Amino acid sequence: MTGLHDNSRETAQQFLGASAEIEKSLGAGTDGTVYLTTRPSAIKVFKNQHLFQNELAAYQRIEEREIRNVCGHAVPSLITHDDTLLVLEITKVVPPYILDFGKIELDHTTFSPNQINEYLESCRDKFNTEEQWEQALNIHYVLRKHHGIYYNDLKLGNIEFADNATLD
Repeated sequence: MTGLHDNSRETAQQFLGASAEIEKSLGAGTDGTVYLTTRPSAIKVFKNQHLFQNELAAYQRIEEREIRNVCGHAVPSLITHDDTLLVLEITKVVPPYILDFGKIELDHTTFSPNQINEYLESCRDKFNTEEQWEQALNIHYVLRKHHGIYYNDLKLGNIEFADNATLD
């Protein structure tokens, strides 16, 4: 199913219809492409159904539990979604924040404790300082222990800090 949304910009505009426009691309990754819209939101166009369903399930859990931040990091809220176009619309957030829930697992993980420890250790170098790493690790544990969200994409960009924020 790779390449499902090679035309993600057109899909994004189709999702928005006449009610809004794409303001700019915020980035593209292995999960899909994110766009800032002219309304107070961002939309993500996913590359495949599995990643879309994962992220949708995470945001539904976040909404059910009314999670607005984790360890002082803002969490976007789900506004709406389209199962056919594989698009989520979420609220805009500013640093510090956590986002990108496409690689999560809910309530249990398929990884062994050793695999989890190895994964976490491999993420350490993805942060600029030891303090950022400790905060990211704490976010990972809080999501897992208190919300049943196994967050498997620990890196800068997905977890952003106020001291890393750049303004356009």
